[in-house]
Amino acid sequence: MIKKKVKSKMTIDKLAVMVAKGFSSIENRLGVKINGLDMKIGSVENNLSKKIEQVSTDIKSFKTETRERFNTLEEKVDGIEENVNAIITDYHPRIKVLEKKVFGFSTLE
Repeated sequence: MIKKKVKSKMTIDKLAVMVAKGFSSIENRLGVKINGLDMKIGSVENNLSKKIEQVSTDIKSFKTETRERFNTLEEKVDGIEENVNAIITDYHPRIKVLEKKVFGFSTLE
């Protein structure tokens, strides 16, 4: 003879308990996932912060190095300019004389 299972009657109280357990289980699983995501986000944020600091340091270093090199170049250009001006001052009268002899007039007057 086959025994029949007796189905218990579902009451609102039993349904409420089942639903509460389901929500509690979901809440716990979501809590674990959210905590895991918070930890990952915190790690990413920390890494980004370190990289931003490094980039900032690199930019400051580059700026300082560039400024120093620019100043060196500027000093060299000033020295070259002084040399060129001295040469022009020395040779200007001679160029005028040569132009007058060759062309009959000077373009530098």
